[in-house]
Amino acid sequence: MKKIYIAVNIVMFVGLITFDIMYSMSGKLLEKALASGFFLTECLFNTAICVKKRVKMRFPVFLLAAIALSFAADIALQIDMIIGMALFGTGHIFFFIAYCHIEKFAPKDAIPAVISIVGLLIIILFAPFLDFENTFMHAAVCVYAVIISFMTGKAISDIIRARNAINAIIAAGSCLFWISDFALMFNIFGNISAAGNICLFTYYPGQFILALSPLVYAVRENNKQTAS
Repeated sequence: MKKIYIAVNIVMFVGLITFDIMYSMSGKLLEKALASGFFLTECLFNTAICVKKRVKMRFPVFLLAAIALSFAADIALQIDMIIGMALFGTGHIFFFIAYCHIEKFAPKDAIPAVISIVGLLIIILFAPFLDFENTFMHAAVCVYAVIISFMTGKAISDIIRARNAINAIIAAGSCLFWISDFALMFNIFGNISAAGNICLFTYYPGQFILALSPLVYAVRENNKQTAS
């Protein structure tokens, strides 16, 4: 792997974490947008490497679409909660599709997803300290929980099935994303302020890791081509 590729991704990580910390202290939309802009730029850079290496592009293209939707959702969430959730939910679907281009979907992939769905729905439906204000929002959060559970469940199933670098990165990023959304729910609907920082400091590292995956994919596929 060329040192320049690693150097660029390190710069992206430093920028992302810097603005993540600044946003956690100020709550300014500009700083949030800049933090999110770093993981989007990182993913664009790593996807360009996939193009340069002439590898199959389905995984990086779907992953880039998911990352772009996450960027848009970060901005929209500050303006309208439902629009932000819809964009994030759509992004999770694109993540799931991207993962299926690494490891084909198998019925057992649903097992971790179902475990997550059951656990989340029990909390969402019965936790007395969560106030969703209205039935529509309550239902929207339930639907969102199902979608992110399938995304994360697929990633967990893949790393159990095949332990390699790309699956490990995808699983790590997806799990951090899951934790961040879980914490965000407690922050917004449970009014637990500490959960907000947990959300921020798991979400942005998680997105950085996911945006790194096209680079790992490009290296793997290029090595396969060289070996053949």
